Amino acid sequence: MTIDPQRAKALYLAALEASDPAARREFLDQQCADDNALRQRVEAFLTAHDTVTGFDAEPSDLAPVSALELRAQLSPGTIIAGRYKLIEEIGEGGMGSVWVAEQKEPVKRKVAVKLVKAGMDSRQVLGRFDAERQALAMMDHPNIAKVFDGGMTEQERPYFVMEYVKGVPLTEYCDQARLSLKERLQLFISVCQAVQHAHQKGIIHRDLKPSNILICLYDGRPVPKVIDFGLAKAMHQSLTDQSLYTAHGMMVGTPLYMSPEQAEHNNLDVDTRTDIYSLGVILYELLTGGTPLERQQMKQAAYIEILRLIKEVEPPKPSTRLSSSQNLPSIAAQRRIEPNQLKRSLTGDLDWIVMKALDKERSRRYETANGLARDVERFLNDEAVEACPPSPAYRLKKFIRRNRAMVTAVSAVAAALVIGIIGFAWQARVASYQRDLADKARASEAEQRQLVSNERDRAILAQKAESEQRMLADAARVEAENQKEAAKKAEKVASDIGKQAVNNLYIWVTEVEEKLRDRPDLADLREELVKTGIDGLKTIDGLAKDAGTAGQAFRTMGVAFQRMGDILEGKGMTAEAFRSYEQSLELFERLAKEEPNNDWIPWNFAVSYDKLGAMSQEFHGDATTARDYYRKSLALRQGLAARIQTPEIPASRRGIALSASYIKLADLGLTVGDPIEAREFAAKALQETDKLLATDPQVAAASQFRSMAIYLLGKISAHLTNELSASRKYFQESIDMRQKAVDADSNNTDSRRELGAVYDSLGDLELEQHNAAEALKAYQRAFEQYEWLNQKDANSAYDQWYLGHSYYRQGRAKLELSDAEGATQDFSQSLELRETLAKNDPKSVQMKAELMLAQARCGLSAQAAEAAENVRNLAPKNPGVLYTAACGFSLCLPAIAADKEPQSPANQALRDRCVQSAVDALEQAIGLGYRDVEALRLDPDLAPIRALPAFQNVIRKLEEGVDK
Repeated sequence: MTIDPQRAKALYLAALEASDPAARREFLDQQCADDNALRQRVEAFLTAHDTVTGFDAEPSDLAPVSALELRAQLSPGTIIAGRYKLIEEIGEGGMGSVWVAEQKEPVKRKVAVKLVKAGMDSRQVLGRFDAERQALAMMDHPNIAKVFDGGMTEQERPYFVMEYVKGVPLTEYCDQARLSLKERLQLFISVCQAVQHAHQKGIIHRDLKPSNILICLYDGRPVPKVIDFGLAKAMHQSLTDQSLYTAHGMMVGTPLYMSPEQAEHNNLDVDTRTDIYSLGVILYELLTGGTPLERQQMKQAAYIEILRLIKEVEPPKPSTRLSSSQNLPSIAAQRRIEPNQLKRSLTGDLDWIVMKALDKERSRRYETANGLARDVERFLNDEAVEACPPSPAYRLKKFIRRNRAMVTAVSAVAAALVIGIIGFAWQARVASYQRDLADKARASEAEQRQLVSNERDRAILAQKAESEQRMLADAARVEAENQKEAAKKAEKVASDIGKQAVNNLYIWVTEVEEKLRDRPDLADLREELVKTGIDGLKTIDGLAKDAGTAGQAFRTMGVAFQRMGDILEGKGMTAEAFRSYEQSLELFERLAKEEPNNDWIPWNFAVSYDKLGAMSQEFHGDATTARDYYRKSLALRQGLAARIQTPEIPASRRGIALSASYIKLADLGLTVGDPIEAREFAAKALQETDKLLATDPQVAAASQFRSMAIYLLGKISAHLTNELSASRKYFQESIDMRQKAVDADSNNTDSRRELGAVYDSLGDLELEQHNAAEALKAYQRAFEQYEWLNQKDANSAYDQWYLGHSYYRQGRAKLELSDAEGATQDFSQSLELRETLAKNDPKSVQMKAELMLAQARCGLSAQAAEAAENVRNLAPKNPGVLYTAACGFSLCLPAIAADKEPQSPANQALRDRCVQSAVDALEQAIGLGYRDVEALRLDPDLAPIRALPAFQNVIRKLEEGVDK
C-alpha cells in the first residue's frame, strides 16, 4: 500500500502536540483506523525522535523504513574506522547515539563516538549531524567538549569522535556535593564563559540545560563541560554544506529552558540572547532547586498551552519561589545554609540578575554571556550589580500590553468620573473660600479688641519673670560649684579604691597560677578562684566603674579562667576545665557590652570558643556543638582580619588566628567523614598562610599552619580522590617543613607532635595500600617523637594519648607483617596507657573509644563489645565517634574466632550482635553526613567485616550517594 507522505507528516506533527502517551494512542486510533501501515509509519517516527522537544526534520523527507530498522543499534566490540572499538552506549537522541570507545591509534585513550542511527540518514538529519560536528570543531575552550575525528563507517553511517566527558549534570552535582551558593555561582561563571566562547565563534547552542552541562573532577576540582551542539545555529556562516532548515511551527530546544523567541512559530529570528535566557533558567534552578516554569505544569500542558506559558507567563523571583516552597528546608540544606538566610541571600541582587536574564523582551536581557558572568562576579565581590528592578513605568507598560481591552474600557470610565469630580470639587472649593473670608474678618475684629486689654497685663508679667530669672541663676551657680567639688572628691576615692582592687586581683591571679602547677587539689583551688575572683569583680564593679578600671579587671579574670582551663585540661580534669572556659565567656560577654569597640574582646571570645569546641569534640563526642563553636570563632576572626586598622592586634597575628580557625574546621571535617568541607577549609588555610608568608617570610606560626594545611590536604587527597601520589607528595612536603622546625629548636614540643602526626598519617596511607613494611617505618619515626615528649613530661595526658595511639598503629603494621608476638606486645602497651587515661578522665568519649579499640585488639571481645555500645550511646550525633564504634565491633570478630569455643552459642550470638551493631553504627554515621568512602574501603580495623554482605550493602549505598 502506498503511504501518503503529506498525511504522514500532518499526523506526525499533530501527534507530537499530544505529549501524553494515552492521548497520543487515542489520536492515532481515530486517524488511522483504516490504514494500519500509515499508523506504523507514524509510530516509527515517534519512536525514533524526541517527542518532548520536537524534531525539526520533516517526516516526508525520511526514507520509508520499519520501526525495527529505526531501532537497530551497533553492538559493543564493533570497530569503527579501524581504530575506535565501541565499549558501551551511553546516550541516545532522536537522530543519533553516543558510545564510549577505545581509540587504538595513534594514541590510546577513551573517546566518545557519535553515530547517526540506522534509518535516520535523511537530508535534514545528516545536515544537523554535520552541523554539530562543525560547531564543535570550531571551538577550543576548556569548558566545551572537543572534536578529534570524523568520517563514515563501513555501513555508510556518519560519525564523529569527540572528547569523552565522564560527569554528572550540573544541578545534580551541585545538590549531591552540597555546594554553597558561592560555589554554585563560581561554576555558573565558567559555564557562561564557555557559552561566550561559542558566541564569539558565531555559534548559538539553542539547547542549554543542566543535562548538557556535565561536571567532571580534575585534580579534585569540579570543571563544567558544555556538550550536545545538535541544535546549534550559526550566526554569520553556514556550519554545513547540507541544506538545513527548521520546519515551520516546530519547537527547537527543551521547553523548560526555552526562550520566548524560540517558541514563536517562526523561530528563525533567534540570536545569542536566546542562550542568555537559557542560562537564566539554569541559574534559577541552581539557586532554588526548580525551574521558573514548574515541571509538573509543563508535563500536563498541551502543546499550544506550553507555547503560551513560555511566551507570556512571568515567573516569580527566586526569593519569592523559595518563600512559597514546602521543600525550603531540604533546598537550604543542599546549599549548606539556613532557610531564612537562603531567602535573604537571594533577595535583591541575585533576584534581579536572574530576572534580567529571563526577561521576555530580549532587548532587556544581558547583551552577552560575559555580561551575565560579570554581574555574578560583582555580586560575589560585594560590588554594585548592573541588574536592577524594572521601573514602575515599565511594569505599567507590561500590564497595559497584557490587558489592552480592559485598560481601554476602564480608562474611558475613569476619564468621565474624573471630569465630573473636578467640576464638583471646583464649585465646593469656591463656596468654602467665601466662608473662610467671612470667618477671618470676624476673628480679626475680635483680636483687635483683645490686644488693647492684654498689653497692660504683659508688661506686669515681664517685670516679675525678669526678677525670678535673676534669683534662679544665682542659685544654679552655687549648686554647680558644690556638685563639681563633690564629684572630684568621689572620683578620687573611687579611682584609688578601684586601682588598688585591680592591682590586688592581678597579684592574686598570678599567685593562683603558680600554685596550680604544684598543688594536687586543683578542684578546690579552682573553686577558690571562682569565689574570690567573682567577689573581687563585684567590689571593682561597684567601686571603680566610673574610674575606668572595671573593664581591666574583667579582662584579667577572663584570661585567668582561660589559663585555669588549660591547666585543668592538661591534668585530665575535663569537666572542671570546660566550666572554666564557659566562665571566661561569661566575663567577655559582660565586657563586650561595656567596651564594644575594644578589639581584644572578640579576640578573647574566639580563644574561648576554640577551647570549648575542642573539648566538645574530644571529650563529649559532640561534633555538631564543636562545629558551632569553631564557626563562631571563625566569624569573629574574619571580622578582625577584615579591619584595615587594629593597632592593638597586628595584621600578622590576626591572619595567624584566622588560619588556625580554618585548620580546626578542616580537621573536624575529616574526623566526622566530610572530606569535601575539609578540603574547602584546608585550601583557605593554605591561601591565608601563603599570603602571610609573602608579606613576612619570618612569621614562624604561619609556616607552622601552612605545614598543617598541607598535611590535611595530604589526608584529604587519599580519602577524597584516592590520588596516592599527590597524597604522598603533600605528606613529604609537610614532613620537610616540620623537621626543619624541630632541627631549628629541638625543644619545640608542638613541632615534634605535628611531625609525629604526619608520619602517622603517612603510615596509615601505606598500610591501607598493604605496604606494611613502609607503614611500620613511618610509625616508628612518629614513635620517636612521642617517646621524646613523654620523657620530657611524663605527666602530660596529651602526650600519653599520642604514645598510646602510636603503639596501636605499630601493632596493626606488625600484624600485617605476620609478627603476631610483636603486635601483641604493642597492643598491650596501648591498652595499658589507654586504661590509665580513661581512668583519670572517665567522662572523655574519645578516651573510651580508644580504650575500646585496644581491648578488641587484645582479644577482650566481650569488654570491647560492651565499650563500643557505650561509646555509640554516648555520642549518637557524632559520625566520627560512630565510625570508631563500628571499628570496635568489627575488631571483636577475630577475638571471638580465637576463643577456645568460637562456635559456642554465646560466641555466635556475640558475633552476630557485633556484625549488626557495626553496620547499624555505620548507617547512623552516614545518616549524619559521613561520606569518607575510602576509609570504609581501606581501613584495616574494618577488614574483619569487609567481605560480609551487610557491610557490602552499606558501602554500595554510600558509593551511590557520593557518585550522585
